[in-house]
Parts: sequence; structure tokens; C-alpha cells
Amino acid sequence: MKSNLKSIGLFLSAAFVLAGCGGSTSSSSPASSLDANSSESQPASVSQEDSIVSEAITYHSITLPTLPEGLSLALMQRFGTGDDMVVEEVENNKVKDGWMLMGTFDNASEKEYEFAVKMGGTEIEQFLGNEISAKTSEENGYGAFTVLAVTSDVEIAISEAPIKYTVTVNNGAAEANTDYAVNGLHVYIPEGDMDDFPDGDTRVKDGTVLKVYVYNCASDVRLTITVGEETTVKDYAEMTAFVDDDKVEILEFTVHSDISIVTSVIEIEEEPTLYNVTVDNLPDGVFLTLMQRFGTGDDMVVEQVENNKVKSGWMLMGTFENSTDVEYDFTVKMGGTEVEQVLGNTIAASDVGGNGYGAFSIPAISGDVTIEVVGPESYSVTIESGTYFNVYDGLTLLENGDTIQKGAHSFSIFLKEGTEYEFEPEDLDYFEISLTIGDQDPLTSSVIPTKYSSVDFNNVNVDGDVLISFTII
Repeated sequence: MKSNLKSIGLFLSAAFVLAGCGGSTSSSSPASSLDANSSESQPASVSQEDSIVSEAITYHSITLPTLPEGLSLALMQRFGTGDDMVVEEVENNKVKDGWMLMGTFDNASEKEYEFAVKMGGTEIEQFLGNEISAKTSEENGYGAFTVLAVTSDVEIAISEAPIKYTVTVNNGAAEANTDYAVNGLHVYIPEGDMDDFPDGDTRVKDGTVLKVYVYNCASDVRLTITVGEETTVKDYAEMTAFVDDDKVEILEFTVHSDISIVTSVIEIEEEPTLYNVTVDNLPDGVFLTLMQRFGTGDDMVVEQVENNKVKSGWMLMGTFENSTDVEYDFTVKMGGTEVEQVLGNTIAASDVGGNGYGAFSIPAISGDVTIEVVGPESYSVTIESGTYFNVYDGLTLLENGDTIQKGAHSFSIFLKEGTEYEFEPEDLDYFEISLTIGDQDPLTSSVIPTKYSSVDFNNVNVDGDVLISFTII
């Protein structure tokens, strides 16, 4: 814009010099002998020798504002074309009727200005715009206007331009364009002509509303918008051509600072679907570590499962560590269906060699996962008429109403210390002690109630409720 305006100014200056040096005569310019300060319509001079009468010329006044410091305005008027063209400097702010009026602003200040040109009270649209650029480090600012054919008085107004900011557009994603698909970056003023801003810098007024959207059919695109010190980044997957307008995200910004709008080609990695992992009934002393794996060889990726979420298509691996002396079973279900485990479904108990372990895997996750740990079955213990005896399960003292787990147990029954003095020999011969498991036949043994009396039932398979009773015989 600046270079164009400057060229216009140079052209007008050259045209004016040619008009002066070329000796424009009264035959070429019938008004050349008229006083520019005379009335609007004046008779032309008459040569008595030739008896030629020229036509009267109408002048129109030009109303100028007070120009700000550093701003100057050169006014020229032109008539005709080609060899018949006449160019004159405007004098006394009077322009001839029917002539073209041309104005060139030279701005030696660092302020931007706007101007308006009216003829007969109606503003004349200027194809080069209404701006007067500010002085730069290299050259003065410029502005220019024309009125193609003056037919009434002209008024020129000057005002200080509103604050403006630079909108920088760079559609770098266009590098992926093909003959069949393009990446479009659309930046426009919705209240204006809706034309897209070109790549490069465009100055806009403070408060201007901009709309921005990407229509990318050639690749995945990243849109980066920097407003002042705030940056917004949006990633867009490659679109299908002719996508509906309501599928396009339109961003809106109000300009209060410089804005940079840039696109670049990227490759968006599709986010995998996440499935839930639920762990039920994990006993105290049993710990579970969950890992997920994808790929093989050098491309293998192994990650710890976080927040009980596992990625679709990845392998899920679980490792149990058991610090208790109880053996457990577990089941693994995906999408409600149990997944068979080649290594079995047992979590070993700890022993003198260390903690027990168990493990499982699901080769490719395709649904929610449920892991359930199942301990041995438990059975109730009933001790009848046990006032004088202590009953031990191994080293554990049992009380009436306790529970014990399914499996092999060894029971030891001792006369409580001191109770032997409560019996007189004539009162009894011995106690009969009976151990019954579920609905099986009872195991029995007899004991004479002395200080060290005891009965042992070893390696009894408990697979039902336990009943221990004492009968005086």
C-alpha cells in the first residue's frame, strides 16, 4: 500500500513538472489565464484580433482541515488523456468543474491518520483506502485520494486513526496441499466483507472481532493462535471433503493486541479406548501389581496401569504377592467372560522360603476387566460342654462360635489347668471327646481328667462345620 501511494505521489509530481515545462497554452487549457480567486463563473478573455470567445469555466471550492504537525497535502487537477492531458496544481483551493482532483498526503510524523473526501456532502469511496500511514525508519508515510470528475464543492476531513494491531497469518499447513485436497486457514471479519486475510501482516482496529477456522482435507493440522502473551493450540484430524459446516469449529477473538495465527502439519495419534479394571475382595497381606504392554521387540512399550484404566488392544499383566500363610484362588473376567489362565488361578501361600505368588495375563484388552480373589471356604466351630477343656487348632486357641478355613487341621484338646481338682474319682471314669465334621461320622477319643490329660485329632480334613463335644462317661 505504502509503495503504491508513494508511486502515485511521484507520478503526480512528474506530471506537474511536465505541465509547466511543456508550455501548456490557453488553447490546451482554456482556464490558464483565469484568476483562481475570481467568482465561480467567469467569462474567458477575448482576443480582438481573432475575435475568438472561450467558454465560461466553473470553479468549485475545496475545504481543507487544519493539518496536524508533520502532515502535508499536495493537490493536483487533471483534464483529458494521452497527448491532450493537462495537469495543473490546484491554486487557492479551487478546482475546475469536470476535472479530476488528486491529493497526496506526506506524513513525517509517527502517527497514523484517516481521511474522508466528500463532494456535495457525499463521501467519495477511495479504492486505495482512507488511511495515511505513519513514518517509518526508512521513509515518510503516505496516503492518496482521487475524485474522478469534480461537479460540486469538495470537503476533506482528517482524523487521528484509531489504535490498530497487527494480525499475522501463516498457513504453514498448506505445504501438505495436493491437487485433490487442501488445508485451508480462514481468518475474517464477520461484520465485514467476509474475505479471508492473506498470509502476512494485516492491520486492524482495536476491538475488531475476528473469526478463525481450519478446513483441513490434506492432513492433520495444528492451529496455534497467540494473542498477546496467551497462546491457544488446537489439533484437528484430517477432514473428509465437504464436511458439514456445523462440524467445523469456529473460534472468535476480539482484537486488543497483536495476534499471530499459524497452522502446521502434524500427525495425530489416535487415543486408544480405555477400559476399567476392577479388583474385588483383595485380602489383607495380598498385593497386586498391574502392567500393560504393547508391541514386540524393539517396539515394545510397557507401562504401569494407572487409575485402574487399561488401553484397548494392549496386553494386561497382573502379579499377586502373598505374605500370608493362606492360599487363595482368583478369577479374571473380561466383558463378563472368564479368561482362562495357562498358569492356573492360584495364589500360593507364604512359607519359610518367602512370599507366595500368582500371575495372570490377558493378551489383548477389548472390554472391562474384573479380578476377584477367593479365599478358602470357612466353617463354624461349635464347642459343647467345654467348660473344663481348651481346644487348639494347631497353635490357635479356638472359642465356641469361631470359624476356620477349609483344609487339613490338627486339633489338640487339653484339660484346663487346675480343673482336675474339681473331680472326685468316684464321680467319673473318663471323658469321651467327640469331633464331628459336617455330616460325617464323628471321631471320638477318651481321656481321664488328670493334670496332663490331652487328646489329639491330627490331619483332619475340614470341609464342613466343626462340632466338638464332651461327655462324662
